[in-house]
Amino acid sequence: MRISSEQIRNIFSLKKTFVPGEIAEKSVVVLIFISLFFTWIYFPLSTDSSSFQTYSQLYFSYGSVLLILLILLILGLRTALPLIVLVIFSFPLILAGNFEFIARLLDELNQLSNLIKFAKAHIYEPNIVYYENNINPGLFAVQWDSFSSKLLLVLHHLGFGYLLSFLCSLYLLSRLKFKQLLFVASVLLLFLLPTFVTNYFLGEGKEALLKGEYVNAINYLNKAKNSNHILWNGTLSDTVYFNLELGEAQYRGGYNEGAQSNFYKASIYGESGSFQKALNLYRLTTEIIPTNEAIADTMIKKSFVDIAEKRYGSSYALLNDAYSINPNRIETIFYLQYLSSILNDNNKSIDYGLLLTEKCGNKVLLSDVYNMLAKAYSELGQNQLSKDMYKKSLKYYDSLRKSNYPAWEGLAGW
Repeated sequence: MRISSEQIRNIFSLKKTFVPGEIAEKSVVVLIFISLFFTWIYFPLSTDSSSFQTYSQLYFSYGSVLLILLILLILGLRTALPLIVLVIFSFPLILAGNFEFIARLLDELNQLSNLIKFAKAHIYEPNIVYYENNINPGLFAVQWDSFSSKLLLVLHHLGFGYLLSFLCSLYLLSRLKFKQLLFVASVLLLFLLPTFVTNYFLGEGKEALLKGEYVNAINYLNKAKNSNHILWNGTLSDTVYFNLELGEAQYRGGYNEGAQSNFYKASIYGESGSFQKALNLYRLTTEIIPTNEAIADTMIKKSFVDIAEKRYGSSYALLNDAYSINPNRIETIFYLQYLSSILNDNNKSIDYGLLLTEKCGNKVLLSDVYNMLAKAYSELGQNQLSKDMYKKSLKYYDSLRKSNYPAWEGLAGW
């Protein structure tokens, strides 16, 4: 069978139309689009975030920016290609430079650690204690002046959606020309520069504090705050860590009347168990953003003492105050659910439990929440709702290694 010259021309025409590289590129674009709707960041306690729920320093979500760039690329604007790679590669780097974000991750890790200890002491056959093996102790030892230390913390909390987009971006990276690669690398370095400047001043401030050079420490820490404010939206000054460092330098340097100095002294009182003195001092530092967080944390610590001494009413009142200060703190709501049950206020226990089902993203902790909800419904005589809660608990946690015993026991009616 002979092939005509016209047929040969058609074959070559098809080859140009369906270039393997272009097909692969379009497939990668589709995969990146799909990845936008999956988890980009998972948190130890609160609900996970997709790309549309994670915002850059310019207050645009990463998902919306990438969606626009993907559409432009599909429409034929090739200059969108290096920008897509840039946005995806910069995501963990920018988060590692966001002190507020790092503080949130560390705070949730500490809350989770507290919840595990509390559950061991007070909850019947808790499931959350088996989550302890999933927590890497090294995550707590973050060096605030070390970019690599903070980056490792961020990398540990990257979700499936981001990892998929990152793998796809590696292919897109191979499609870039040299000038485009140079552009991406240059902009990434510009993104990192503010973080390196701030980290340098933080490191110098910490070193000066250790040497007893308190005036130098104060100067360096203020430079860190100012550089971060100018270049990175001031997330450093909003953290407990920074205010404690600056407060210690002020206190030891003889500047005892400053807000940060009082903040530091209050934390010392809180750590030593003098909770009321701590609360009184914290109330003198209301201009500092993390003061409310510190007050709520002190109230929670004081409530533990009351629980240990079986002063449940006093503990409940303290936790209610802490909840009014920060209604999004998972740890506080869980304790309130537990104490409501202890005080035989099952309706309140149910209210706090249902609130946790909306705010909490840790499935193992949710299994304990649903078990407590089931118990409360059972005591109110709502047996069907009780069974439904036990079933939901099993959905969130049950394994061959350790079965969800309270849920199976509840469903069996033992």
